[in-house]
Amino acid sequence: SKNAGKTTLLNWLLDNLPLCKPGVITTGRDGEEADVVYGHKKPKVRIPAGTIYTTGSGEVSRNSAWISVIEKLSQKAGGQNLWLVKADYDLEGEIVGPPSVKDQVQIAKKILTKGASHVFIDGSLDRKAISASPEVDSLIIVASPTFGSLQAVENELRRLWTQAELKRFDENLAKEVLFSDQIVVGCHRDGNEEWQTYPYSSLIGHEKDILRILNENVSYIYLPGGLTDRSYTYIRKALLEHPEVKLIVKHPFSIKLEDTSFYLIKNRFNVLRKMSINAFALNSYAVDGNHLDCEIFRSVIRKDFSVPVLDLQEIQKV
Repeated sequence: SKNAGKTTLLNWLLDNLPLCKPGVITTGRDGEEADVVYGHKKPKVRIPAGTIYTTGSGEVSRNSAWISVIEKLSQKAGGQNLWLVKADYDLEGEIVGPPSVKDQVQIAKKILTKGASHVFIDGSLDRKAISASPEVDSLIIVASPTFGSLQAVENELRRLWTQAELKRFDENLAKEVLFSDQIVVGCHRDGNEEWQTYPYSSLIGHEKDILRILNENVSYIYLPGGLTDRSYTYIRKALLEHPEVKLIVKHPFSIKLEDTSFYLIKNRFNVLRKMSINAFALNSYAVDGNHLDCEIFRSVIRKDFSVPVLDLQEIQKV
């Protein structure tokens, strides 16, 4: 989320990972002098020489002696065209990116064609779209008390981790599911799986129709629009009466259930696209003053998860 410490982590990655020729984009704006909402000072992005990144025209003018302009892009942010540039020297600057996932992916691909070996995308999970993109290989989740209490943060990380562990749907069972934008139901009959497409792009407003379909032969229901609490209240009883039914969604983020409902039926979900969480990064500092004890924060999260857990307060001192 905002002010979680994403830029601090990005700087550490750019400084320390033994990877050559990085590219960097953002889903908004990073490295600005001060936060536009809270007014506190923000860290600049430390951009190593050779890095390809996107920024605005003002930043191009300010750093003209330190960068090479690759091209003026057609994509825009805040009504202004973005610029694709390359840092000729190590510098501290500001990166700016487009709001749409389509534009973010297009720019990331362009950066790779310009010689970057990889692209870091700085974005918030409250703007989940880029995180759910099939073009994204892995996620590093930055967590801070800006989100809430230690218990709230722990619960959210546990849910994300559980979502990442959801099984991928076996595409050999039904290729049509992978490309459908409508509800698809699989029924097991005479030892075979038969698939039928229904003219609904979402379960919302069509819960009663799906209830009429549910019977002992149904084995899969593909929900292109995901599953919300509202729809789940309609079909909950029928789902619990038919524990053999699996629910297929595009991505773990398509499951929009509150925690109690999600954990009750989590083993019923298959996803078309898995997400990979490579690490958690913790920031015990909160801009609103509700800081956490860093040692307690670290110990709790490191105990719960098997991936690397970084502490932003520690790595800033390295």
